Amino acid sequence: MRHPEKLAYHCLEGQFPNLREPVGIIYFTEGATMNLSDFAKQLPKNFTEQEFVDLMNQVIDLKTIADLPAAERSALFNGVQYLVDFIMLAQEANGELLTHQGHPVVDYGGPFIPHFLVRPEGFEMDRTALETFGVGEADKYFGNK
Repeated sequence: MRHPEKLAYHCLEGQFPNLREPVGIIYFTEGATMNLSDFAKQLPKNFTEQEFVDLMNQVIDLKTIADLPAAERSALFNGVQYLVDFIMLAQEANGELLTHQGHPVVDYGGPFIPHFLVRPEGFEMDRTALETFGVGEADKYFGNK
């Protein structure tokens, strides 16, 4: 196809009537063979960190994220954050909200990514997780429990 971004625009146009024109080009990696719904269906119940990362790499090429232009990375973040918010609302609406001592708890079982919001106090930023995709990172911060 000569202009795949136009096809993506026309597909989105039907779902988002206020979309006026293509604002950029979305590049899909050759290795991305799965959508997020497939990821959710194929992730084993008792998965390892590596299994999680391997499946996620079939959705999006993780190694490219750190090198995206800031605007593209921001747009990707907005899309993912929207999904997080939407899923959390669905969990709440379906009575699946978890709480601890009356406070909501976000349940996450994937590899630990030590970014500024969750990195324990006293630890400096470490770019290693950008290479390991979080596999084994929790052990560095919390030990092998």
